[in-house]
Amino acid sequence: MEEASLGRSRSLLLIVNETSGYMKNFCLRAKSDSEECLKSYITGVQRI
Repeated sequence: MEEASLGRSRSLLLIVNETSGYMKNFCLRAKSDSEECLKSYITGVQRI
């Protein structure tokens, strides 16, 4: 059974920092979008 979502997302990418417990999620329309989200996350973390 499929659930409708805002923005038509079908997948969820969850990144967890095991040391701090910080979690960041990305709602994806396709699994192939995960690479771009991961690159965006890494770029953001490196700026800190």
